Amino acid sequence: MSLFSLGFRRRVIHEVVVTTFETNGKPHAAPMGVTARGANELILRPFVETDTLRTLRTSGCGVVNVTLDPSIFYRTAFKKESWVKPPTRTWFEQAKTVVAPRLKCSDSYAEFKVVAISGRGSRRVVRCKV
Repeated sequence: MSLFSLGFRRRVIHEVVVTTFETNGKPHAAPMGVTARGANELILRPFVETDTLRTLRTSGCGVVNVTLDPSIFYRTAFKKESWVKPPTRTWFEQAKTVVAPRLKCSDSYAEFKVVAISGRGSRRVVRCKV
C-alpha cells in the first residue's frame, strides 16, 4: 500500500491520530502532524516529553489513523483533562501487521515500524517505514 493512495502528499504535513500500545498493553492515541517522505516512508516529529515518543521508543511501531471527525482529535488531544471523556478500549482493534492498536472509526490508516529516532532540542524526528 502506498501513502499516496491514501491521499498523502510528499512534504505536506497531514494531521492524523497516532496509535501505539503502552507497556501495560493499554492503547494510546494522540493527534500529530506527519509528513510522507515517499510512498512508504513517514516522518513524525513528537515532542521529547510526550507519551507518544516514549511508546514509539518502546514498541517500535504504530498506526497513523486518518479521520475527518474533529471529535476524535479533540478527545485524543485532551484525554487527560477532567472535563473530557477519554477514548475507551472499544475505540480500538489490533492492527494487522504490527503490534499496535488502530482506531476502528478511522477513515483510513497505515501501519508502520520505526526505523530511526534522531534529533535535538524539544522534538525528535521519527523515521518510519509503512
